[in-house]
Amino acid sequence: MRKVFSATIVIMLWIGSASPQKYMGFSVTNGGTISGKVTFAGTPPAAKKIVPDTDKATCGAHGPILSEDLVIDATGGVKNVLVTLTNITKGKPLLAENYAVLDQNGCVYGPHVMVVPLGQKIKVLNSDGILHNVHSHSVKNPPVNFAQPGSVKELEIKPYTIPELVKFTCDVHNWMSAYVWVSEHPYAVVTKPDGSYEIPDIPPGKYQVKFWHETLGEQVQEVKVDKGKVTKLDVTFPIKKK
Repeated sequence: MRKVFSATIVIMLWIGSASPQKYMGFSVTNGGTISGKVTFAGTPPAAKKIVPDTDKATCGAHGPILSEDLVIDATGGVKNVLVTLTNITKGKPLLAENYAVLDQNGCVYGPHVMVVPLGQKIKVLNSDGILHNVHSHSVKNPPVNFAQPGSVKELEIKPYTIPELVKFTCDVHNWMSAYVWVSEHPYAVVTKPDGSYEIPDIPPGKYQVKFWHETLGEQVQEVKVDKGKVTKLDVTFPIKKK
């Protein structure tokens, strides 16, 4: 079980990640693209199995629960890495849809890592039909901590107003966790199951790209984006020393 204070440390690391200037949106034509793959160096560790100690029948209904703190595919691709441009101040407009969805299904939050634009509401679903507790850990935005009984199928979290990384946990099922990156611009994505990612429609220029993973840490790379071209940027995370 990851302690709450560790979530605070992770969040503090991202406080200074927002651009120093307010982001400005405009119509980007023939922009460039950054794409690549995030891989793990060495032999991937076996996936951690979680043995539920609460609501065992429901939590085990979909089979074994595997920890999502480090998910690596057969090619070494790392899932759930947050990739974001940290120094972009203008680009395509930030568009917020009606809702982002965070589901509680099989006693697991899904998605495990997601990007939510400033100003977008989050709809929290309870697909399990049992008591969950939605608890967010934030520094700049007001935290939430509310019970969601099985009879309450969905609840709404008000839009966040300040960019930061927010961790979600469940006080009823202490293995449940998810991360939400509240972004002030649309140039933030999460790697796919094979570790690949793509960030399109970037105005030409030089940028810093941050790669963050909850257990592997973070890396920052500098790249030059040319008009109408694809810049390849692959990253490998080394094995962390104990």
